[in-house]
Amino acid sequence: MRLLIVFFVGVISNSIFSQHVRIATIRDNGNVKRYLQQVDSSAVLVNFAKIERWKWKSELRKCHGVLLSGGADIHPKRYGKPELVGLCELEEKRDEQEWRLLTLAAQDSLPIFGICRGMQFINVFFGGSLCPDFNEMCPRVENIAAIHRDPMQKKDLEHAVMVNTESTLFALFQSEFLKVNSWHHQSIERLAENFLVSAVADDGTIEGIEKISGTWLVMGVQWHPERYYQEDIRNLTLLKYFLSYCTRR
Repeated sequence: MRLLIVFFVGVISNSIFSQHVRIATIRDNGNVKRYLQQVDSSAVLVNFAKIERWKWKSELRKCHGVLLSGGADIHPKRYGKPELVGLCELEEKRDEQEWRLLTLAAQDSLPIFGICRGMQFINVFFGGSLCPDFNEMCPRVENIAAIHRDPMQKKDLEHAVMVNTESTLFALFQSEFLKVNSWHHQSIERLAENFLVSAVADDGTIEGIEKISGTWLVMGVQWHPERYYQEDIRNLTLLKYFLSYCTRR
């Protein structure tokens, strides 16, 4: 399986995708757009927040996958902890939009890829929960906030992650250890059912997940590959793998 994944992705170049790939999303993001076009210059991000709701179902049928990017916190009521709302910086309209988008995507098993908040949202959508703030909820882990986010510097931190050798992520990166970039203050607490942890940080923070049942591709990473592919070009392979699923439709 791993060899098949590596071979399949390895033969894909920036120019041989056979169709214009349309990827549904809920936020215009210049970094994500540039990341996508590094792999396929003809690929299009379709912002469903700008589409009338009654058209969503028909417009999603024209798309090949869904990409959820980073952003503000998910309302804790969505994972059963509404009382912790004070620890979050919310974007409730986006929560509602992404929930509806994933609901429609699930009906047709569209490939789904999540980045940072996007990975967290996938976990919540499929029944998992989050730790809403490292400092307040994870005091048992020394320096956890310093590892993953430095609000004083206002820039990504870098740290190592350990990759599960049984995961797709390992097959793509061909390494048990990666250096990644980081900017977040929340993390997955309870993993959604039928998901595999594909990577963890030294402090135990979940850094990657993937769905393990059936052939439906649903995966996410906690770091920001769209801001880190120049430091590690293998982050482009991650996107190539996602797009390879999208182009099979």
